[in-house]
Amino acid sequence: MENLRDEFEKIAKTDIFEVGKDSKNFVGNPFKIDYDKTSLLTCDDWKYNVGGIAQGCFLLAFYENDFGEEIVHEALLLRALRPCPIPSDSSVISSRIEYFKEELKTAGKNRQIDQFTRFEFSCSGMECSILGTFYKTADEKIEFGADLENFYSPHLYKVYKPSGKYLKYIVNLRDNDGPLKPDSNFQIGTVRYSSSRKNYSESASTDEKVYMHTKDILGKRTALFGMTRTGKSNTVKKLIEATQELSIKATINTSTGTFQEDINPYNENEIPKEKVGQIIFDINGEYANKNLQDGTAIFEKYKNDATARYSVLEKDNFKVLKINFYKEVIAGQELIRGYFKQFGKQSDYVEDFLGVNLEKPEDNSELTNYYRKLAAYKCCLKLAGFPLSGTNSIKFQGKAEGIDDQILEGSSITPVNGITYEQATMWFTQVWKNYKEWDYLKTYESKKGHEWADNDLKALLRFISQYRQPGEKGPINSYIKLKPIIKYHSPTAIILFENEIEKLYEKVKSLLSIYLKEILKFKIYILKRFVEQFSIHL
Repeated sequence: MENLRDEFEKIAKTDIFEVGKDSKNFVGNPFKIDYDKTSLLTCDDWKYNVGGIAQGCFLLAFYENDFGEEIVHEALLLRALRPCPIPSDSSVISSRIEYFKEELKTAGKNRQIDQFTRFEFSCSGMECSILGTFYKTADEKIEFGADLENFYSPHLYKVYKPSGKYLKYIVNLRDNDGPLKPDSNFQIGTVRYSSSRKNYSESASTDEKVYMHTKDILGKRTALFGMTRTGKSNTVKKLIEATQELSIKATINTSTGTFQEDINPYNENEIPKEKVGQIIFDINGEYANKNLQDGTAIFEKYKNDATARYSVLEKDNFKVLKINFYKEVIAGQELIRGYFKQFGKQSDYVEDFLGVNLEKPEDNSELTNYYRKLAAYKCCLKLAGFPLSGTNSIKFQGKAEGIDDQILEGSSITPVNGITYEQATMWFTQVWKNYKEWDYLKTYESKKGHEWADNDLKALLRFISQYRQPGEKGPINSYIKLKPIIKYHSPTAIILFENEIEKLYEKVKSLLSIYLKEILKFKIYILKRFVEQFSIHL
């Protein structure tokens, strides 16, 4: 820790303006400048001396004072983008072509061009973006502004390439003015200007350490991009490890100060006050299982730290990332809606089915119709092939005279006493087929002022019977369309996995509940499109 503290102090004391005092760092002169970009003239010799200028390389354009006694201390932070044309390009190209035509040697020890022409041939333009400005305050303190307040004529700037401790200073720059604190910072890796490690000059840049801050990870939206095989997975593992280390350091700080201090999630040393939980969506199984590249797994490393793995596939040592559609009716219905949503507009009878409201009403007078709809919905699941959870029994309110006694000739099916799903399916099917024939159903509206079945129940009856209207003979697919969703159903799941996670990690339950509600909205998107397995680490 002391070594890290000393290193941070050295970084903070670095004078970035020293880069412009060493001629070995010189790479060129700007010849065009505006608020966003600048174009500079460079040559092969200057680029060679600094170890090359890779695309994306940091450069510093130092202002050379031209105001007499008034001294302006500022340096523009540039990033090399691409070559750009210079005014002499056309004549240089013509000269090169003439040399090529005459088969004259233009390079090497025995070159057949004069010194002046050789220099002209080596010159080129470089376009750079302007990232901000380093400047000195009245008390000689160096600060950075992420914009360009002003710029002078291009000839008043000289451009240098920072390396070593100066590169480390730039990549570890912080927004706040306070010193870097070892407790809340960790090394994420090293930086170099290119993936090539060819050091063809003594001034070539070396790898420099890059540190991240607690707040760079926690409470932020972070995206990681990179080419294949450049270490993205390993970087994510480092972030996971660093977050776990921060969590271990966390010490709950009870209310001792002002309101602002109480709502601040960090202590004075910028360590979080509460333990930090991590939810990892592991699309390719890189963290839940051992990675073939490095042979490590985040789960293995932290399996003793309340780590749980979930998968949509039933595997040893994995919890099942499925729900019980019969018990978690609302969650299951959202999954079904999400599944059909990805295919766009559906048939009318499917849209009606997806629009059925299965929320339990607060008005007790509506409970009879609610339980009847709930039973019809579960019959749709059973017909589609969703394995039952519990016994093959279902109960709802029918009508002893007028419906129950007409389902089967010579006998009665009484759902209020509990019947099998097969009997319930028959009950609902016969009701829909004879909806306009049986006296009780025909005369119900004239007596009660509304039909016996509301629109939601009608939608469910269509799905069960496979007929759009009573008396039709052409069946529809209806519940068959639900079969692809069966793989997300588990008859053994007792509670919703979101609730299970909350129970496993009671200390962060309030925080998780917020995240999990958001996850629920996109559950079918995650399950259907991407997730094969993911781990949850807290």
